[in-house]
Amino acid sequence: MMFSNSGSHTSNSSNIYKHVLIRFIMKLNKRGLSDVVTTGLIILLAIAAVIIVWSFIRPAITTVGESINTECITIELAPVKCIANAVDVKMGSGSTTLKGVKLIYYDSSGNSQARDASGTTFPKALETLTLNPTPAPTITPTFVKVAGVIEVSAGKLQTCPDSVSQVICN
Repeated sequence: MMFSNSGSHTSNSSNIYKHVLIRFIMKLNKRGLSDVVTTGLIILLAIAAVIIVWSFIRPAITTVGESINTECITIELAPVKCIANAVDVKMGSGSTTLKGVKLIYYDSSGNSQARDASGTTFPKALETLTLNPTPAPTITPTFVKVAGVIEVSAGKLQTCPDSVSQVICN
């Protein structure tokens, strides 16, 4: 009987060890699963943060990208002479076709008024034309600058930045 008792004691202790070992492994698995879940949540939060930031940045980037036009860079438009609001405008060697010209008049106080040049003919490469504003400015101009208007897509016009050069009005 003693023999069988010790055998059952070994069997019981073996079961206890197995039970403890299984609980230990399950505990490890739970910890491991928790780390995996934590890592997954961190990755999801990072992705969400990137999406949120991109939703704010993207409109600004696309707006700036649309306003930059390489044709505006190649326009060499400059006022040559200004007499009684009529402005002689010279086009440089650029190959851009103008769809219009803005005449920007400045008075002695620094106020400005932009006016469209009347007509349908605008300077071509290395050409100088006299352009008149429509309507005439309501300020007494001291000097004038010009800006080219180009077609960026079918029917969509864009006014380029005004010229660096200016001419005094007489």
